[in-house]
Amino acid sequence: MSIKTPYNFAPLSRFIYLPNWAGQVSHDLPFSDGVSGTLNMELECHTDTLVGGEQQPATEQQAGLVEFYKDPDGSPVIPGSSLKGMLSNVLEIASFARFNRLDDKRYSVRDLSSANNFYFQQFPGNPKGGQAGWLTYNANKGQWQITPCKMARIHQREIISHLKLDKNAWKKAGTASQRYKLLKGIQDIGFNIDQHKTKGTIAQPDAKGEQQGKLVVTGQPGPAFDVNKRSKKWEFVFYAPQDSSEAVPQRVMKDFMFIHSESDEWAHWQRQRAAYGEPGIPVFYLKDGSNIGSIGLAYLYRLAYKNTTHDAVNNTQVSHLNSDSPDLPALIFGHISEDKNKPSLRGRVNIGAAEISGAAEYQNLPATVLGGPKPSYYPAYVRQKRSGQLDNPKDYRTLMNDAAELSGWKRYPTRDRVRVTKLDGEQQKNTKIQVKLKPVKAGSTFRFKIHFHNLREVELGALLWSLDFGGADNCYHNIGMGKPFGMGRVSLKLNAYHLETNQVQQLQGTELLDKARFSFIQLMNDAYASACEDQATPEERPWHNSPQIKALLAMATPQDSADSPYMALNDHADSKKSGKAYTLEPAANTDVTPPLAVGRDDKLGPDNAINPLSDADFAEMKAKQQAEQAAREQKRQAEQARQAQMAEASAEQQQVLALERLVEDYLDKPTGTARKKLNNQLRKCAKAAVIEQLDATWLDKCQAAIAPLEPGSVNELAKLQKALDKATGKG
Repeated sequence: MSIKTPYNFAPLSRFIYLPNWAGQVSHDLPFSDGVSGTLNMELECHTDTLVGGEQQPATEQQAGLVEFYKDPDGSPVIPGSSLKGMLSNVLEIASFARFNRLDDKRYSVRDLSSANNFYFQQFPGNPKGGQAGWLTYNANKGQWQITPCKMARIHQREIISHLKLDKNAWKKAGTASQRYKLLKGIQDIGFNIDQHKTKGTIAQPDAKGEQQGKLVVTGQPGPAFDVNKRSKKWEFVFYAPQDSSEAVPQRVMKDFMFIHSESDEWAHWQRQRAAYGEPGIPVFYLKDGSNIGSIGLAYLYRLAYKNTTHDAVNNTQVSHLNSDSPDLPALIFGHISEDKNKPSLRGRVNIGAAEISGAAEYQNLPATVLGGPKPSYYPAYVRQKRSGQLDNPKDYRTLMNDAAELSGWKRYPTRDRVRVTKLDGEQQKNTKIQVKLKPVKAGSTFRFKIHFHNLREVELGALLWSLDFGGADNCYHNIGMGKPFGMGRVSLKLNAYHLETNQVQQLQGTELLDKARFSFIQLMNDAYASACEDQATPEERPWHNSPQIKALLAMATPQDSADSPYMALNDHADSKKSGKAYTLEPAANTDVTPPLAVGRDDKLGPDNAINPLSDADFAEMKAKQQAEQAAREQKRQAEQARQAQMAEASAEQQQVLALERLVEDYLDKPTGTARKKLNNQLRKCAKAAVIEQLDATWLDKCQAAIAPLEPGSVNELAKLQKALDKATGKG
């Protein structure tokens, strides 16, 4: 068993291909093998498709609605930017591009599934939790700071009783902001100190108590405090603040802001401008040596991971993010440099909007709930030691690990049909979370044009490959919304084209398109083989056997649509508690992946030895391919004839026909398994019971079958040859 997600990943590669002609790319200076022109494309929807446009928000009375993007006349269109994104992502994976189109974010985690897991190990002491303090902003110094204080736990039952609160109103107030509203802000509270066997220091409310503090409350995850034993029951009293404050490092505050950017509690404190007054914002924090290492708004708060997303990418290969040379998709589609000192590059491909052919027909799908993927979900987004299941939940790799790596390019496998997840009982009652999708029906077609200028022939080949996955059978693109439900499976077809070469001696028409495709595939074969540790040839380590291509094509091949594309919310937590550490199965089997001769810290650059095909090379390769195709066709016809003979042959004659096939298989691929099968068949044919039943024609056929074998190459060959010689009077 493994975890279930509607998405999977094409793995990141330590090898990155960087074209050696990047410095020559220009809109004004023509390449000697440059091509400009137009491709007239047709997009066919094989499942209902929705490229989102106008959205009506959900209300308490009705579900939200998402309609197709439309032009001013109200006809559905697919923006060129959507098509560009779809194609460039395919080419990024296929061409070993740099994985640099992601923001540097430090995600967070709060994993309460086991007291012994990596999350709890970050919190020292017993009971586990952060230190208490008041967060303020010092405008004079321009910095955030924390004033440490002591902390005691206080039972919610004691709070209700001491402050004479309405119990039902308290239980109904599930968030921290709702509870502070009920309390009318942070309340002063008198108390006496006591000790609890599991909670440590606790506060017993007493107006005349020896201690004075501030009542601090947090949200109530799950049921109310008096529902069951596992319900959260305790809040906090902050008291005895220190006289001095500690500065919060900018990085720690940046992480805190990102983690709580959508937090209702943080929004509450911002509205109150609590950071600018006394006592400040109640927080919990951990030290990293002598400095504050992290802060949060709960006792066991969301911890920022040690590694950012960029750290994890660098753990695969530093040149993904730190390279001055653009990759192939950047050369073709253009890129914008975030570094002001480095130039951006305008793309040489322009994709127009796709307009629907004929009248649009829409599908009204039932209401559902859209679930967004969480990049902090480490069993999927972080590369694990093993797919499927680990030995122990402690073996999970997370962004806390020093060598953590991201899983790769996320893609949604195409589905055979649309299956929208049904609403459960609770979801049916809440229309505010429901949405209806209104896609165009399967069978709809769109037309658009791709204009390109001064592309090298190999670059045109890369563009053509990305359109149809190199002509791979039964492979499709995904576009738009609802991919987890199977929506948006589309194919592209080249209907017509117009090409203008920079030189008259270049190949033209379909021959030019063929050369462009050949050139791209051969370039990738050469590049991948050069990166393999064993310095293999392209024939030995073909590019299409790389983990990246295998995963890409596997996800482009339609899979069965599940009833629900996601695991149930509690399934993953329950699996960890039971010791079943599930991980994500890879999109394709990559057990035979060769090691790469590229280290994590190697600074990669263009390889001047890897170049596109010349016309002469193309002619030679095309002739070789045609010869191979002819040989395959000849072999296919021979097998058909053999099968026809099998139907009419005697049992002994069938042994000869089987021998023919096994000799061909062995000569084609002389593996140990093929040799073993061939030896077994040679032994059968050498038996007198077989030889004696063959006439002269079939004896000659048997001799012809073994004629291509070198003497001594197969153990049982001599035995059969001796039997044949005896039967024909030669021995």
